[in-house]
Formats: sequence, C-alpha cells, structure tokens
Amino acid sequence: FWDMDYAGVYRANLLISKLANPIPGLSTDLQNRYIAESKVLRAYFYFELERLFANIPLIITPLPASDIYAVLQAKPADIYAQIEKDLTEAIPALPATVATAEDGRITSGAANAMLGKVYLYEKKWSNAASTLNKVNNSGVYSLLPKFSDIFSPAHKFNSESIFEIVHTNAQSS
Repeated sequence: FWDMDYAGVYRANLLISKLANPIPGLSTDLQNRYIAESKVLRAYFYFELERLFANIPLIITPLPASDIYAVLQAKPADIYAQIEKDLTEAIPALPATVATAEDGRITSGAANAMLGKVYLYEKKWSNAASTLNKVNNSGVYSLLPKFSDIFSPAHKFNSESIFEIVHTNAQSS
C-alpha cells in the first residue's frame, strides 16, 4: 500500500506542478478541473496512508529521487490539514455530475463525501454533519430500490455511486 499510494501522490504532485502554468489549447476551466481532480486523488492517497501508517512523510511537490529518503515524517495533524486543504480547494472546480462518457471522474459530491469522512476520523462532528448534508441534500444521489442491485456489475455508476473507481481486465502493454 505504501508504494502504491506514494506513487499516486507523486503522480498527483507532478500533474499539479505541470498544470500550474497555462497550457496552450487547454481551457482554464478544464485545467482547473484537472488540478482539482489531482488534489482530490492526493487527498485520497494521503487519507489511506495516514489511516494505515499514522506517521508518514508529507510531500506536496515532485521530489528528485535523491531527496526521497531525506523527507521527515509529518505530524498526523499536518497530514489531515493538507487533506482538508486539498479537498476544500478542489470542490469549487469540480462538476456536480458528469456525463456517462466520463463515468469514474471525480465530482464535487465525491470530494464533499471524502471531506465528510475525513472530518469523522478527526472527530470534527459538526463539520462532518454539515459537509455530508451537502451530499445528502444535493439531489444527485439516491438509494436503489433493490439493495442487491448495488452488487451487480450491470448497475455500475448508479444513483448510489459517489466515488467509484474504474477497473479493467485489459492489460497495458
């Protein structure tokens, strides 16, 4: 998990750094959306790492390989502060819904749900309640009529799906 999550952190950091400057042919809105999605993914990876390992290095810029082992562990409170910062900065740039062709992309509801979960782990009860209320009252999500449908491959990206990770059985070459 350590290697996989830190590979994700590295990729998110790299993309955020590359998107910091305007890119010809890429609209500002789309560029901001990519940055927001990268921040949500970085927050997701750090949340997983923090819950699994507690004392971890906090890396928010791409590092050369020679510097990786010189990074000190951060306090858990600093990790959670970065997770909250990434999510709160990302939410305004994310769409509430995505087209079917973009299933699996991150929405503001997914980022809010993740932020609410982070608040729960930090025991910030009122923040969690108000953040998760945004998701519940958004009108985007609802329970399926039949409980067993959530386990069926035929019901991917259904009305209960908030943050669904796309997998494939195809091998990359």
